[in-house]
Amino acid sequence: MTSRYAWSPSPASKNPLFTILVADGDLAFDGVLDAFIRNKGHFVLRARSAAEAVAKTREFQPHVILLNCELEGATCLELLPELMRADVGAALVLMARRPRISEAVEAMRLGAADYLEMPLDPEKLRRAIAHQMTVVSLG
Repeated sequence: MTSRYAWSPSPASKNPLFTILVADGDLAFDGVLDAFIRNKGHFVLRARSAAEAVAKTREFQPHVILLNCELEGATCLELLPELMRADVGAALVLMARRPRISEAVEAMRLGAADYLEMPLDPEKLRRAIAHQMTVVSLG
């Protein structure tokens, strides 16, 4: 199994604190991620499809997975159990453009850590990631 710390996020940080997988086809919030994650010494992986998300989860065992509910290849409810099998320790934060209470409830029942509405509020995203990092580091 590959280490969570497979690559360095920048020359300044040889051992990133956390690895975060962003599974989002359009990667629309790169600026928020760069400001919050990379500048704090964390490593960001990106996946544009369900298959790529599963493969990167298996290979890199990220601490946090940000999962777009409309990712190409599967719904978040279909993908959630597979990602959890691939990395039982990852905190999964779902992001939905068209949030539905029934989907949020089912996602949480299946083990999602959080469910956020898109477009993402940068402060809510920052708080959700920070909270999951705290939970993962305590676990």
